[in-house]
Order: sequence, then structure tokens, then C-alpha cells
Amino acid sequence: MKIYKMWEVIKMLSENPKLKFNLAKDTDGAFVAIGEKGRLVWDGFEQQLKPVIFFINDEWKLIQQPVTWQEAFEAGLQGKRIKVEGQYLTYSNFNSLHYALHYLVERPTYFEALMRDKWYIEEDEQCQ
Repeated sequence: MKIYKMWEVIKMLSENPKLKFNLAKDTDGAFVAIGEKGRLVWDGFEQQLKPVIFFINDEWKLIQQPVTWQEAFEAGLQGKRIKVEGQYLTYSNFNSLHYALHYLVERPTYFEALMRDKWYIEEDEQCQ
């Protein structure tokens, strides 16, 4: 997983406020994101009463957000790697949507389970 510097996190959040990041060394699940009012949010709470201290050398990792299977397939068609939660499979890319759907339709139980699972689009840095 790619590690980001604080300035990269701020830049990425300004470009896409839906993103969330964990401290790279964090194991308690705390995160930083942009709140409803455009404020920097730490651990899901808008810090109005007490300051939050970040260090310029803090290292962060992006929290992957699930997408619909349709969004995942579209990303696969664009050459991105996609994966399904709970699966060891990572789909590098699809030759065509027809090929991918044909593969899955021939396996109805597997197909139904995959459609209900959470899908993720892997970060570009992992695909290179």
C-alpha cells in the first residue's frame, strides 16, 4: 500500500473530499477526512474545541472505499486492478465486459455472491 506525506494528504483531500486516510502506523482505526462543513475531521469528530496536531513528516495510507460492482467493472475495462472483499482474486483488467460477464454468468452461485460483496479499485501505484 502506498504511503503518503502530510502535504499529499491535504492536496488529495482538497481535490477529493470523500477520501479518508489512516496514519500509516495507526492500528486503532482513527482516520482523517473532510467533514460536512469542510473542516478537517479526525477520527470522525469535527475538532472544534481542541486542536489536533499533525506533524509534517507523518505518513498516511489511503482507506479504500468500496464501489459498486458496475464501477469496479468499468475500472477493470480501463486497465485498473479491481478486487472483491473476502476474495483472493485480483482482476488485472478485462479484455471486454462481455468476457467478464460471460465468465461470471457461467458460475451463477459465484456470480450472485460477487455481486453482493464489496468491490474495490486498487490504487494506481500498485498497478504499475
